[in-house]
Amino acid sequence: MIFHRTRLGFGLMSFLPLFWAFLGCGNSTGESSGAGGGAAVTSGTGASGMGGAGTTTGAPTSSSPSSSTGSGDGCPAPEPAHAGVKDMVGNVTATIFGIDGKPAPSLLADVCGTNLCLSGKTDAGGQMSVMGGGKELSDVRLLYGNGMAYVKMGTPLSSLPDAAFGMIHTVLLPPVAEGVALEAGKVATSGEVSVAIAVGAYIGIDATIYKPGEDGFRAVVFAPSDGTFPAVAAAPKEFARLVGMAPINARFCPPAKLTVPNEDGWVAGAAVEVWLNGTETFDHFAPFGGWAIVAGATVSADGASIVTNDGEGLPELGVIGLRLK
Repeated sequence: MIFHRTRLGFGLMSFLPLFWAFLGCGNSTGESSGAGGGAAVTSGTGASGMGGAGTTTGAPTSSSPSSSTGSGDGCPAPEPAHAGVKDMVGNVTATIFGIDGKPAPSLLADVCGTNLCLSGKTDAGGQMSVMGGGKELSDVRLLYGNGMAYVKMGTPLSSLPDAAFGMIHTVLLPPVAEGVALEAGKVATSGEVSVAIAVGAYIGIDATIYKPGEDGFRAVVFAPSDGTFPAVAAAPKEFARLVGMAPINARFCPPAKLTVPNEDGWVAGAAVEVWLNGTETFDHFAPFGGWAIVAGATVSADGASIVTNDGEGLPELGVIGLRLK
């Protein structure tokens, strides 16, 4: 059965009904949505990507509406605990470029806590400034990108109320037109990265981000040395390689088998850890703005690729880090 599902949180969205519709319905909030940078919209229902002053509407929902296939409601996330650290937010700034050396314009850049989000986006020169106005947020994180044109990453803020990140980087995903449909019982391949989805598997895609035709699988492989990535710098371990994938936060149950190229030349049979960067406030497989191991993997016998172990596939798409175990 194909349906839309809404995972309801608290706040304003708590009053929305659970709705059912055919796969592909829903609204899009791509990187270029909204107007202007600077002062932010304050929202408890997720980032809107709009600039200008705004109002507080409550706490973020546990998740957004999603187009889903398969039976059931997906494998339950382990829901890592939140620290509950409260901070006052002033002005958060950054200049965001792609690793190609070009500014990343109209990129969503949100300063989010577990109670509300302050949303903004970059200007034509890649500069962003989110004005918090002294609002108190719990477990504050910077989330930038939304998995449409660029990968999405989340990282803690090291200094508040004001935080100046300076120059940081993001990574372009392959064009939307190159996306490959995610279907149960099939393998979706983007470049040298693929996900094999089990027959009858549950597939959940966030319909508030992706319209029909925008929700195909896309992936890009990059190295930590390709740029300055605050999320990678804050990770508890060092990664040799990173993979950014879309549609962001797409979920699979059972987890999908992931295959990526062995670009670091690890020996055949080497054990590899697969870490996921957490960009969801609640109902997440990795800590909000942090990292967690979501699967083990092994270098193939021919040394060409890294494949997740049986029963340890990828439960959710996002940015993953790879390192030898």
